[in-house]
Amino acid sequence: MNPVYRVVHTLTRCFHRVYGRWRIIGHEKIPKTGPVIVACNHVSYLDPTIVGSAIKRECRFMARHDLFDKKFLAWLLPRLGTFPVHRDQVDKQAIKNGLDALKQGLVFVIFPEGGRSDDGTLQRGELGVSLFVQKSGAPVVPCAMIGPEKMLPVGASKLTRVPLTCVFGDPIQFAPKTSREEIMRGVMRGIAALLTEHGVPTTAKEDLDEPPASESPSDTAAVESTHR
Repeated sequence: MNPVYRVVHTLTRCFHRVYGRWRIIGHEKIPKTGPVIVACNHVSYLDPTIVGSAIKRECRFMARHDLFDKKFLAWLLPRLGTFPVHRDQVDKQAIKNGLDALKQGLVFVIFPEGGRSDDGTLQRGELGVSLFVQKSGAPVVPCAMIGPEKMLPVGASKLTRVPLTCVFGDPIQFAPKTSREEIMRGVMRGIAALLTEHGVPTTAKEDLDEPPASESPSDTAAVESTHR
């Protein structure tokens, strides 16, 4: 970890421990070495700070490209392992950056719903996560966060002190020929199972009577909505 990453990691970890009275469950399930994709539900702007500080290994993240228009964030975010992704186009550079992080044996944190959930419930997954799984062969550790949707809901400008829970599940290793659709379903089911196990009954929308997401014919098209 570079010095900035280490300092911010320590400060956010202390903040969430004291202010959020957080519980971290299952951290030992994250492999200690090698490439790992951590796939989380997305309910608040706080999510990256919570999961990033809960994980003791060095992580990489994607963030909206417009955040890098601000000088301070353009300096800070790369030092926190964050690279930009354009939501409105096929972003080949973002795909390359994510795959490079996995090749380096780092933890790549991804929010497969694509954007924050407006109501805090688990939304349908996007196929971007499947692309990274297929191209890297890395295991996926599902992660469920409970509480950020109340501490800083969508549209809120002030924090509310509520307990936080960050739960990591067993790594999922997908066979090389697993389809993108099936990978995405497996990841979302893993997140839903963790939420249910820890008091938030949830069924992955992929298992409800809704049309499934269609696979993209392009290797790069799926990444557009992986993080917002």
